[in-house]
Amino acid sequence: MDIDDAEFRRVMQQRADTVHLVTYRTGDGQVEGMTATAVSALSLAPPSVLVCINHFARARDAIRASGVFGISILAASQHEVAGQGAVQGGEKAFDAELTAETDPAFVPVLHTALATLQCRVVDDRDLFTHTVFAGQVLAAQIRNSGGPLLHHLGSYATLGGRGDG
Repeated sequence: MDIDDAEFRRVMQQRADTVHLVTYRTGDGQVEGMTATAVSALSLAPPSVLVCINHFARARDAIRASGVFGISILAASQHEVAGQGAVQGGEKAFDAELTAETDPAFVPVLHTALATLQCRVVDDRDLFTHTVFAGQVLAAQIRNSGGPLLHHLGSYATLGGRGDG
């Protein structure tokens, strides 16, 4: 049975997904971020997550090369950060909002996010159009209070209704 791509997309847009900024280091050491909703908890023991990244995203090769990535759970007010991270190509540096870590193996995360995770890649698999990264969580922190930014019906939303973006 063939499934129509457009119908599948419409069905999946019925879900409300939390919006994340996945941060990574490029080959020249720059820290960048990309907006992602395909992020999921994998296991509590050890603490681990899954992140799915399109094969064409430069984050894919950068994460494979460095072996680490960060996840920042965006707050309801951070739709501009989400929009910046969603731009294909171009400048994706978030230096003003990133934490400074003393260990270069860690990827900085957004200090203004609701919560953050710093992860080490333990496995990756190419499946269809995406690479699925399994990351063991090395550090986790709740940074701020409030509700998360959501993605629903093709735009940003909050728990109380539609977002500003």
